[in-house]
Amino acid sequence: MAPTNWPGYLAGAVFGPQAGQAMISSARIAGLVLILCGVAVLLGRQLRGRISEVTSLGMMMSVIVVLGPVIQPWYLLWAVLPLAACLPVGTWRTRVAVLAGVFALLVPPLAGNFAGRVPELVAAYVVGVALVGGAYLVLRRARVSVAQA
Repeated sequence: MAPTNWPGYLAGAVFGPQAGQAMISSARIAGLVLILCGVAVLLGRQLRGRISEVTSLGMMMSVIVVLGPVIQPWYLLWAVLPLAACLPVGTWRTRVAVLAGVFALLVPPLAGNFAGRVPELVAAYVVGVALVGGAYLVLRRARVSVAQA
């Protein structure tokens, strides 16, 4: 899934597996160089006060995830959560937070095989939904009590 691997897959399809592996290695090195440059630029902007610390963190994580050698779907949450926290209070912030929470619950880590372990996966979803729902209710009550005070 990593964009840094795409040139290698293309080269492998056109020129053969050896060319593909060489291109993947080269593109991964280029990705790491771009990560270093991107992080340096973002740190510079943060230190000059052009972007906030949390925005900088979210953007740096975005650069690292997108240009890194491997991407799993849940890695995107590393960037989404700090970026969602940067949004102004309102409907967009709520929508992004809900979307990130749903995404985190619906996309299981697929590094393992769930064959024969489906009950464990279902139980994990039930517990996850219960925890998110409970946190929502607690935060909603706290928000209502603060608004009434």
